[in-house]
Amino acid sequence: IAPYRDCQCTISARTRDYIGASRALVIPLYDIEKKDGFGQSVTPESRTFVLSRLSAGASQLRDMITDAWTTSAGAAIATPAIQVADIESGKITLTKPMFGDE
Repeated sequence: IAPYRDCQCTISARTRDYIGASRALVIPLYDIEKKDGFGQSVTPESRTFVLSRLSAGASQLRDMITDAWTTSAGAAIATPAIQVADIESGKITLTKPMFGDE
């Protein structure tokens, strides 16, 4: 798995970049398939391809979770808005009435 990559971007941009990078590998995927690289004749090329895509997917998921966790500290919940950081620090204790009928 690759080291964490902070893209300094939105989740939409991160997802678009990942899908774009994956899209660029469609032709190589089909080239391996034509050679039966995923069937009875697993090749070093097909093995490397699969392992690199699994690694890329795992790295992407980890990076997205890390970004979501980091960003959540500045998020607000409930009405009126309560900062998540205030809840985590103990400055505010959530109670059910704070959420109304939500």
